[in-house]
Amino acid sequence: MCEGVCIEKERQALLTIKGGLVDTNNLLSSWTTNNNLDCCNWRGIRCDNLTNHIIALDLNFDCLDNDDFMEPCFMGSEIDHYSLVELQHLRYLDLSNNNFNKIPKFLGSLTKLKYLNLANNPIIDTIKSPQLQNLTKLEFLDLDIDQSGKLILINLEWLSYLPSLKILRLSNTNLNDKATNWLHSIKSSTPSLLSLHFDNCVFPQVDVLSLSHANSSNSLKDFHISFSTILNHSIIFPWLLNLSTNMVNLTIRESQLQGGLPNSFENMRFLERIDLSSNEFEGGIPKSFSDLCNLKELNMGFNKLNTTLPQILESLNGCAKNSLEMLDVGYNKIRGTFPNNFSMLPNLKWLDVSYNKLNGTLSENIIGELHHLEKLYMSSNSFIGFVSDVHFQNNSKLKDLELSGNSLLTLNFTPTWIPPFQLESLLLRSCKLGPHFPTWLKTQVYISEIDISNSGIQDEIPNWFCNQTLFPLAFANLSSNQFHGVIPPSLSNVISLYFSNNDKLISLTSFLCNQTHHQGITSVLEFSNNMVFEKSLPNCEWSLKKLVVLNLNNNQFSGVVPRSIGLLHDLSFLILRQNNFSGYLPSLQNCTQLQVLDVVENNLEGYIPSWIGERLQNLQFLRLKSNKFYGVIPLSLCHLQLVQILDLSSNNLIGAIPSCIDNITSMVKAQDTFGLIFASISSTKKQYMFYNFNALIMWKGADHEYIDILGLLRMIDLSYNKLSGKIPHELTNLMEAVVLNLSRNNLSGEIPSDIGKLSNLDSLDLSHNKFSGVIPTSLAQLSFLSYMDLSSNQLSGKIPTSTQLQSFNASSYMNNIGLCGPPLTNSSCLGDNDDDGDQESIDDRSDHDVEWLDMPWLRMGVWIGFLVGFVGVCATLWLTSMRVLSFHSLIKSFEN
Repeated sequence: MCEGVCIEKERQALLTIKGGLVDTNNLLSSWTTNNNLDCCNWRGIRCDNLTNHIIALDLNFDCLDNDDFMEPCFMGSEIDHYSLVELQHLRYLDLSNNNFNKIPKFLGSLTKLKYLNLANNPIIDTIKSPQLQNLTKLEFLDLDIDQSGKLILINLEWLSYLPSLKILRLSNTNLNDKATNWLHSIKSSTPSLLSLHFDNCVFPQVDVLSLSHANSSNSLKDFHISFSTILNHSIIFPWLLNLSTNMVNLTIRESQLQGGLPNSFENMRFLERIDLSSNEFEGGIPKSFSDLCNLKELNMGFNKLNTTLPQILESLNGCAKNSLEMLDVGYNKIRGTFPNNFSMLPNLKWLDVSYNKLNGTLSENIIGELHHLEKLYMSSNSFIGFVSDVHFQNNSKLKDLELSGNSLLTLNFTPTWIPPFQLESLLLRSCKLGPHFPTWLKTQVYISEIDISNSGIQDEIPNWFCNQTLFPLAFANLSSNQFHGVIPPSLSNVISLYFSNNDKLISLTSFLCNQTHHQGITSVLEFSNNMVFEKSLPNCEWSLKKLVVLNLNNNQFSGVVPRSIGLLHDLSFLILRQNNFSGYLPSLQNCTQLQVLDVVENNLEGYIPSWIGERLQNLQFLRLKSNKFYGVIPLSLCHLQLVQILDLSSNNLIGAIPSCIDNITSMVKAQDTFGLIFASISSTKKQYMFYNFNALIMWKGADHEYIDILGLLRMIDLSYNKLSGKIPHELTNLMEAVVLNLSRNNLSGEIPSDIGKLSNLDSLDLSHNKFSGVIPTSLAQLSFLSYMDLSSNQLSGKIPTSTQLQSFNASSYMNNIGLCGPPLTNSSCLGDNDDDGDQESIDDRSDHDVEWLDMPWLRMGVWIGFLVGFVGVCATLWLTSMRVLSFHSLIKSFEN
């Protein structure tokens, strides 16, 4: 706090700036003319202790720990640029984590700025050199803007005008197509530049001739490009490797780089970290890596390397072998066996060879000689043979062990074995681990995620499991085994519990109803495809109060759905499909967070509850298919604006399709795909784990299972009911719909003439109704339509001609008595050449009419009429041509 008061002119400038901001959270409440006149004491303001001039303006307010703010804590609109100019003594300006969409004008006039941060704003703007090149004292510049924004840079020439710049961050930025000297600008940038980050940028084609005159920076230590597009990258990449001989960190990942790695790293002697992951590099590791004596981390994961592990080790056999701590070559095409000489990397802490084509056995000394190993990832290869406790007897520092997906690998541990390590993550999916539950897990008190699914266990789950850990398990997958008995209450200490596809009898009651145990913290319970003792769910007060996902698919449960489910207020996914539940759907109106409600293939009955539409405003996936619901479709379902999949098929619904259906705005206009996400932090690689929700969807006349593209699907299925009336015209406003199935109802009237407005439609089924009239010609506009069924209606007239509509099988149009034209066998329609347009089908004429047409005198008269008409037409054409010639001759005579 300064002793004097702030400069009046600067105080007024701040008040003007405040007046132009949208501050819904009243973050600038201290900026006032009432009692607090000294702006040096205002929030986000710092003044010089001697001159009282404002030297810092910080509008990046962290409100995450403040319960008073229920809304996002940021400000919007624009910074008043005229007032900003008054703050001539600013050294520090932080506008990050707000909602500004423009870069303040006249930034270049703040010549004393040392720190400028505009990160995480949705800025859409163009930066020109004069805006920045006057900031000669600037040391830190962060333009790491929000993904919804987009920056355009005319060029990067202003870098050479910032002699003090040390750190530059740019994201979501496109360089102008004419900025072909961008790499020259980087190479010739100020000698003070230490760190340069580009994220999600587009770099134009480089003028290679300009690079020969550029000197490399002697100071750049940290160079980072990710999620970017580099045109003519095969030429550019070697130049990027020569940016600085002082480089310490080199990251160029997820930028579509291809081909082999150049053997030109020898001048980068200070490199400690190389990250070239998630590109398309082929071949192997350059031998020049061998001489990088400071190299600690090498990440070549997610490429197309097709070498062998011995060849990789040979390329690191210089002084790099003594410094290397991390080697990640996972998700490549590396082949061959696992070598015995990994001990040549004595300081290795992290080894990832997962998702390759490695095979053979793992000898006992391969892993054990890596005494410093902390993380070992070997999943999804083809290793065979046995792994025993002898393999790990010297790995006391091991924290993560992943061997999943090696189905011919047997883990044969001594029952009394006490491991020398304390694991945090253990992933052994599809390894042979059984038949008994691994007792050595009782010693692992720090473990946070475990996957022993499909591992051949035929045992009960011991009561000590999960009770022995010091912290709750974030993730446990015990699926696809032969567990039997009861699920112990101790498993309620697991945040995400997967317990599916166990084909022995299992009891859930003690797990769900245990009240003596502390309340469970389970958020995800995946319990599908099991055999259970109880044929009904317990109607006790469930102890799992924090459930977010409850999946009980295909367990043959019967009886009523317990009311206690309605007390799970955090529930987002409720999946009860393919059981035998009966009775009414219990009240879920307090489960306002529900995104998915799936009760397909049960015996539920009653009216569709109106509270679904009135209370469950977050629903994105509603499936009531194949039950016994009756009555009309409640109008309240129109309130479900976020619904993307609405499936009410195969029930006993009556009445009309609600005309308010176009209130479902997710079907009307494009929106974000629905976030079927459960965020459970993975301790292994600090990534988010997603709950993969799958569904069987009736599409194109058959059931298909969808997982990844569910968020892109927009579907309405009202088929197999007793609905009546017309298709409401409002339905044609659902322009985002991909699947529309109204088949097997009692709908009547004409198909709406503008049904072609449904431009994203891929599947349309209106079969087995009572639709009449003609097929609308607008259907020919549906370029994405790949499945259509209009059969078994009362349609008439000619099928509109289009490449799309004639490509469907004739069965799509069958059993419409008055319908004709290709692809039907009666491809010609009566009246095709008749001005009266009479489209009576010949097949429907009486035998008397056929005999009348077959009379010889009639056929003779037709031929005579044809000859007379033909001669008449020819004469008319001759006379017309003579008139045209005479007309052209007359024109030429006037021209002459």
